[in-house]
Amino acid sequence: MITVIKLDRKKIFLVFLIVMGIAFCAVGFGGLAQKVIGLQENASAPTTVTLNQSENGEVDAAGDAGQASLNAPENTADGSYFVEARLSLEQARGKEMETLREVLNSETDEDVRKTAQERMMQLSGQVSQEMELENLIRAKGYQDAAVFLDSDTVTVILRPGKNMASETDNSAIAELVAKTTGVAEDGVIVITREN
Repeated sequence: MITVIKLDRKKIFLVFLIVMGIAFCAVGFGGLAQKVIGLQENASAPTTVTLNQSENGEVDAAGDAGQASLNAPENTADGSYFVEARLSLEQARGKEMETLREVLNSETDEDVRKTAQERMMQLSGQVSQEMELENLIRAKGYQDAAVFLDSDTVTVILRPGKNMASETDNSAIAELVAKTTGVAEDGVIVITREN
């Protein structure tokens, strides 16, 4: 005898999306992707990288306490790098927030909705902290700054002010970021970008 099982495709798809969303969040929070591909380093001091752009558009990097890699927009004319970097981050967070809202509005398990609510609150806190740090850094005389928070690292990209030397000491910025975020100072990556 053959038993027929009826499956509602919408519910199966919704459960699939929720499971995938939770999996992506877990991988992102745990830094598993970086550990798997070997990007995570144990640095003993904040990493500082200086990016210099030549007239033909090539970018040279010089670092002093480790290496840093950043997937960011190539266009650097007149500070558009910072605008594009913030826009890219905002778009990625917007997609994540949209997925979390879908989870909250669906008929899912209470624990899943609670986890989604907590992640939304965490994202809001990160955005607020990033904006606060960017303003504090600009108040120290830097022309522009972009801050990217992660669970255990903070990446700060700076453009020195007009009257600042290109080789400014970034340890004060790393200390400020560490105190403000609670992230260990060796988890702060400071990149100085010159146009």
